[in-house]
Amino acid sequence: MLNRGGVALVLGALCLCTVASAQERCVDQSQRDESVYMKNFGQTDCAQSFQQASDGIEGAALKTLAGIGTPGSVTIELWDNLPNQGGNMLATGTDPDVNPGEWATCEFGECVSVTPGRTYFLRFLNSNNDMGITGCVTDCYPFGDVYANPGYNRFPGFDYTFETFCCQGPPTPRCIYQVSKVKNKANACGQVCDACPYVRGDLVCTIECRDGSDCPTRLRGFNACPNGGACKVSADLVGCDIPPQNCKRCR
Repeated sequence: MLNRGGVALVLGALCLCTVASAQERCVDQSQRDESVYMKNFGQTDCAQSFQQASDGIEGAALKTLAGIGTPGSVTIELWDNLPNQGGNMLATGTDPDVNPGEWATCEFGECVSVTPGRTYFLRFLNSNNDMGITGCVTDCYPFGDVYANPGYNRFPGFDYTFETFCCQGPPTPRCIYQVSKVKNKANACGQVCDACPYVRGDLVCTIECRDGSDCPTRLRGFNACPNGGACKVSADLVGCDIPPQNCKRCR
């Protein structure tokens, strides 16, 4: 999260998941056909598009394939677009101990506001990059598709075995800030930040709050850039409220 005193701006706090049947939770979207070995995590850039029916999402689940790979962690991230298409990560969770053949069932730790009927993306990661994912190749889920291989190639009519969870409570109010200053810095080799993840005017949502008194009035920090440089970011408090759709989260 954003913190005062020069601590890095980090968007998207990690929430732990549990290994359990997705049927135990409030399910919104569901594709449970697992008739094919759809993909190995080693192929990278693994995502599934979907459309939530409700206006909130608390987590998601993914079915791994028995007999493929070794036990490890599985991370599920929620994005408003693909990472290589300018998407923002809205939430994330990691199941720390998944055996091949089990559901990786993740809760994001909060109710994340979404727009019903809008396309969102679940991005899947595996610590060992060797487990397999089950799925369907006969368009079992009509509101989204598989994305796989470097560059997130779309496979129309293909779907992973997955589910999303509806919220069982209202969205959580959070401290909301607006980025007021962004200054690129050079690293020890003289490389200046090439792509700061924040621009002036961005909204950033951080900790849960009851009212504005729970939130620091200003946040400052350094954020690493892809080329090794850094950008110095300042953000001013807007207030404590339900995060809007364009509010960036901790990554």
